[in-house]
Amino acid sequence: MNSTPSNRRTLHLIANTRSGRGNGAELAALAKTLCEEAGAKLKIYEVGEPSELAKLAHQAVDNSVDENDIVV
Repeated sequence: MNSTPSNRRTLHLIANTRSGRGNGAELAALAKTLCEEAGAKLKIYEVGEPSELAKLAHQAVDNSVDENDIVV
């Protein structure tokens, strides 16, 4: 199945950018670069504090439901 940028689902990425001694931020940046190169849509939810994780996960899921997007 070929997808054009206009009909591709958005990838919703929940990223703890402070985790892994900075590796979380590097991985989020890499995901952004790869998606841009592939013409894919990406929405990054940056976790600033551990207490925000559940809230951001729910937000990502809520934002993805209507379009049948993907949450990672």
